[in-house]
Amino acid sequence: MGFTAVAVVGIAAAVVGTAVSVIGSISQGHARAAAARAQGRAQRAAYAAQAEASRYNAEVARQNAEYIRQAGAIEEEKQREKGRRLLGTQQALYGKAGVTGEGTPLEIMADTAADLEKEALTTRYNYDIRARRALSEADQYNFMGAQSDRMGIFAGEAANRTADMMSSAGYWKAGTSLLTGLGHVATIYGGMKVPTPGTSGYDYKPGGKGFKDWE
Repeated sequence: MGFTAVAVVGIAAAVVGTAVSVIGSISQGHARAAAARAQGRAQRAAYAAQAEASRYNAEVARQNAEYIRQAGAIEEEKQREKGRRLLGTQQALYGKAGVTGEGTPLEIMADTAADLEKEALTTRYNYDIRARRALSEADQYNFMGAQSDRMGIFAGEAANRTADMMSSAGYWKAGTSLLTGLGHVATIYGGMKVPTPGTSGYDYKPGGKGFKDWE
């Protein structure tokens, strides 16, 4: 094989290599973009699951607050009923002893009633504090759920931006490979010898009659 044939083979190889490089760069960019989008979907799904769990916990906390209030009301009523029985017993004992409801006995019963009312109100207050804590916990879970929703949206948008950059990078790399390959082809083509008229052999040149091995 002469010089010209080698050059032509070199050009063909350069063209094929350039095409493979261009296609490979574009395919690689698409693959990386698809991977980035898949990762974004996975992250959004994870954040969505966290948000759903937070909302569920918030609902449980709200229900607990309602149960605590109901339990507090029942306990307060029990406390008042206990006080009424105590006052009734106290009054009955005074009656059996022949003590009238005036003076010191009346003051004692009034003090007893005040103490019982204070205990009932204390019971209500304690349960109310517990209910408020449960509602505060529900608010915290709601906040966490909203944060997870926002993070999921952010992760998805970031993944899409990354995917776009990956795809663009693939095309940029393909363009660079194409320019490099064309430059290589031009270099090979420019180095091919063209004999002067009257010589025994001639090389390929655009518009020529073909080529034959250099003699």
